[in-house]
Amino acid sequence: MKLLTHQYSLFGLFSASLLLTTRAFHLGPPRLPTRSSFPIHNHVGLNTRCLMAASVADLSPPSKDQSIGIIGGGPSGIAAAWFLMQKGYSDVTVLEGASEVGGKCRTVNYTDSKGNTNNYELGAEYITYAYDTLFDFMDDVGEKWVPAGGIEVILGGGKFIEALKYSPIHKVLPAAIKYLLILIKYRNIISNPSNAGIAAIPFLSQSSDDFIEKEGLQALKPIFLVRQFGYGPFPQFPTINLLRTVPLPTLLRSLGEQIPIVKNFFKRPIAALAVDGTQGLFQKMAVSLNEKKSAAGQSGDAVLVGQKVTAMTQKNGKIVVDTASGQKHTFDKVICAIPPDVVEKLFKFSEEESNLMKMIGYDPYFVACIDPDYNLERAYYQNLETLEDDPVQFSKRWTDSAIVAYGYNWKTAEKVLNKKNLEKLHCELSNYCKNNMNINSFSFMPNPALWETYHPNVPIEAYQDGYYDKLEAIQGKYGLYLTGDGMAAESMEYSCKYSKQLIDRFF
Repeated sequence: MKLLTHQYSLFGLFSASLLLTTRAFHLGPPRLPTRSSFPIHNHVGLNTRCLMAASVADLSPPSKDQSIGIIGGGPSGIAAAWFLMQKGYSDVTVLEGASEVGGKCRTVNYTDSKGNTNNYELGAEYITYAYDTLFDFMDDVGEKWVPAGGIEVILGGGKFIEALKYSPIHKVLPAAIKYLLILIKYRNIISNPSNAGIAAIPFLSQSSDDFIEKEGLQALKPIFLVRQFGYGPFPQFPTINLLRTVPLPTLLRSLGEQIPIVKNFFKRPIAALAVDGTQGLFQKMAVSLNEKKSAAGQSGDAVLVGQKVTAMTQKNGKIVVDTASGQKHTFDKVICAIPPDVVEKLFKFSEEESNLMKMIGYDPYFVACIDPDYNLERAYYQNLETLEDDPVQFSKRWTDSAIVAYGYNWKTAEKVLNKKNLEKLHCELSNYCKNNMNINSFSFMPNPALWETYHPNVPIEAYQDGYYDKLEAIQGKYGLYLTGDGMAAESMEYSCKYSKQLIDRFF
């Protein structure tokens, strides 16, 4: 134990030297590229703004008095409305099919066996250091945040270890140096939410499996929470999206955490939790959007729930949107903050465009909560050695309640989806908790979340063949625009950043 402590004291000194040599350490939020920093040559001789714009028609922004419809009230849809209103558009309407906004942000309230009531996340939860857009949103609507617990690796037998200390220090150090240099080289591309142009950079479009193997980064796998967050298997996950899960600001913040004198000076933690939940954040934004629309003299709310869209048609230069409730809405422009394959079912595209949009697939994900007999330390626990039907993660949100969330990734989630061997799954979960989590018994909390359309993606071969460059060519055609997880990496930050980029490009 003394040797391990000594090794990681050296790691702290090493971290300090990295922070100083990169000249990237500062006490405030990370400085990420702004629109004025484009075009981006990305240190590889490629101009991604040109690559992105070359496939899109030169469209003039619509006038500020035009009506803009947004389909989907998840993070990307609410963000699109937010940025439109910031630019002076007031006739903006979000149509959400569910009874409340939030998309894959689902916050629920549970009362544990001791009478403690708290909120818990059954969808997106962690707001990492690099999530500038999310922190700005929280500031705008007065949403408070608290630091999240650390990331622990499940060792078995009720033992855990910090993620960065899972591998021996002599393996972590060279891997961290190499990864840091890669992040520095490609930092502008990584911070850009668009996937356009990535196919032209084989290093970034290769699979994460190949990237980790070729670069010798196996020691860093505990910080690449791809399987645990339901983002599909490494062989099908592009390297650019892996780099986006742990970008330069987050890595530097994590290194800063190893230095006792320094870590308390950061204004943000490595990861934060929204006190009212991520869904609560976007619900507050929806309320604010309604108020802004009313203050601008526009009739009706900016965000309408229970408006499941069934069809979109062009008529007299407008777009008519039909809903399941029988209501019709007419807009000058429509932003679709839903996956491309869903958009394809709503509108008549060309055969080539339809076939392109139909290529989107999903990796189902299942999240539920249990109330156990053992109160774990507040942390995020990941299972690196996932066997069939094992949970991939446990998330302990609050200290005063034993309730913990657990998740199954795509393979096991499909069994839940098809209701196969559910009793066996419950038995496997019970055994896993006893053998690994110090939990001997638990009760299931109601209303788990089965995300059938989690992580919209295309096969890695299609990604490498320029799928997203082709998809970008549809932007603005027919008066329709695409945003959301189907266009950007699946995360609250990248989805919202892509919406901002879309608004900046076309409105």
